[in-house]
Amino acid sequence: MISNFINLIQNNIGYSEYGNFGDLLYIILFIILIALLVIILEFVIIGLFLNKYNKLLYGEGSILAFIPLAQTYLLGKLAFNKLVGIIMVAISLLPYLSIPKNDYILSVGEFSGAARFFILIYAIIKYNRIKKGIISKEEAAFQSDQYSFITKSETNVQTQSNKTRFCRNCGAQLIPESSFCQNCGQSIEK
Repeated sequence: MISNFINLIQNNIGYSEYGNFGDLLYIILFIILIALLVIILEFVIIGLFLNKYNKLLYGEGSILAFIPLAQTYLLGKLAFNKLVGIIMVAISLLPYLSIPKNDYILSVGEFSGAARFFILIYAIIKYNRIKKGIISKEEAAFQSDQYSFITKSETNVQTQSNKTRFCRNCGAQLIPESSFCQNCGQSIEK
């Protein structure tokens, strides 16, 4: 079907003093094909990363990692929290609204792409910090399930009020009233 379309254009346009326009059409189609392959590859790689990240925090992968807008939500949720995930989806939809174009520094689409890129970089950094044990899985999962921004100290206050505490060094759950971690031996402040 595509070859018939290309033949039709070649026969109707033909040659001119500038050369064969059919060759130009092949080049344009090749560039479009390469761009589509890059977009699909990026989507799959980000999906695999988010699936692995979700499995690290919650023990199972997520199908949301492979659904376009849901992938955006999951990226915001895992990097920060549910509220950021919802805001990222809303920002992703803004370019499709009928907004009059003005001379802004960044258009809505460019802002959306830039925000997604920087949040992806932050998610990769946070994932590596969790893997190295700098941030505990429980704390990261707790923050991801919130609708507001909660700092580490606020998380510790909330976990202490529930009588469940976690070691800041290794992330293991602590025995109530203990003065050191039974897993790594780190002394615990009361």
